[in-house]
Amino acid sequence: MKKPIDYNALDRVGWEDAGKTLADAPTKTWINIGQWLNAGDRFFKGDKGVDEKMLIRDAGAVIKTLDERSLRDYREVERKTRAARGKMAENGSPLDRGFIFCKHIKELKSVDDQVLFLVEKRGWKNHNMFRDAVEMFSEAIAEKPDADHNVVFDETFTALEQARQAAAAVPRSKPDKNKVKVMLRLPKETHAVIEWYYGITENKTVEQALADAAYELAQEHESEYQDEKRRIKAADEHAAVIQKLTKPVADGEAALGKLLADVTNHQAQITFLKDRPPGGTDASGYEFNVDDAIWSHNANITRIKKQIEKTEAALATVRDKLTAAQAPTESVSVTVPEAECQPSA
Repeated sequence: MKKPIDYNALDRVGWEDAGKTLADAPTKTWINIGQWLNAGDRFFKGDKGVDEKMLIRDAGAVIKTLDERSLRDYREVERKTRAARGKMAENGSPLDRGFIFCKHIKELKSVDDQVLFLVEKRGWKNHNMFRDAVEMFSEAIAEKPDADHNVVFDETFTALEQARQAAAAVPRSKPDKNKVKVMLRLPKETHAVIEWYYGITENKTVEQALADAAYELAQEHESEYQDEKRRIKAADEHAAVIQKLTKPVADGEAALGKLLADVTNHQAQITFLKDRPPGGTDASGYEFNVDDAIWSHNANITRIKKQIEKTEAALATVRDKLTAAQAPTESVSVTVPEAECQPSA
C-alpha cells in the first residue's frame, strides 16, 4: 500500500509539486486536496493570520481543474470533519459518503453527531434529504440540549420519511406551462406572522398571500415592463439596420478610393509619356507610338470616371440611409392592456 504523503512535512516547493499530482483526479481526492490546502496555511501566515485569499489564488494556479469555490470548500470541509473521519477510521468505519454529505455535516458542533450522520445507514433518497435532516436535527438539539441525540436522529429521519411518503401519495396534476414555480425559504418568524395575519384577515394561506402580492406587483409595473420590452426590441432592430448599412458604406468608400487611385496612376503615366521623346520601341521590340499610348490612358480615365460617378451616386444613397438611421428618434408611449393573469381565489 502506498504510504500517504505528509503535506505538513514539505517545504514550499515540495508543497506545490504535491499539489500538481492532485490535479489529475480532483473530484475523487477531495480529502487529499483539503489536507494539502490546510497544510499550506503556514506558507501564507501573516500578522493577521492566514491569508486565505492568497492561498486559494496560488492553489488555483497549481490545480487548474478546480475553481476557487471548490478549493475553499475542500479546505473547510476537510478541516471541520477531520476529527469525525479520524474517529471513524479508529472504529473501522469506512467513509463511503461523498463530499457533498460531508459538507452538509461540517457545521455540526459535536464530532459524535457528525459520525452519527456519516455512519448510520438510512434510506436517504438524495443529499437534499440528508441536508434537511441535518438542519432539523440541529434545530431540535438547540431547542432541547439534553435530549438523546440518537433518539432525535431517529425522530428526524422518521419525520422526513413520513413527509416524503405523504408528498408522494398526493396525485400530481399536470404542470401549468404558463406558470413558473418559485421556491422560497422564509425565516420561521416571518412565515408565522404572514400565516397569522392573512389567516385572520383574508382566510388565505401563506402561498396564496405571496402569490397575490406578486400578482399585484406585476399589475402595477406591467405597462413599464411592456414599454421596456418594446424599447429593447426597437433598439435591437435599429442597431441591426445600422450594421446592415455600415458595411456597404465601407465597401463603397474602399471601391471609390481604388478607382481614384487608378485615375491618378493613369494621369502619372500620361505625364511621363509627354516628357518622353518620340520614336523608339516598346519592351517587345515593336515601334512605340507615344500619342497612341496617351490616347489609351485617357480612354481608361474616361471609363473609370464613369465608374466613379456611378459608385458615388450609389454610395450617396446608402450614406443618406445610414444618416437617417443614425438620427435620434423620439420614443412613442403606447398604452398596453393589463396582464392576462388572475389572483388566487
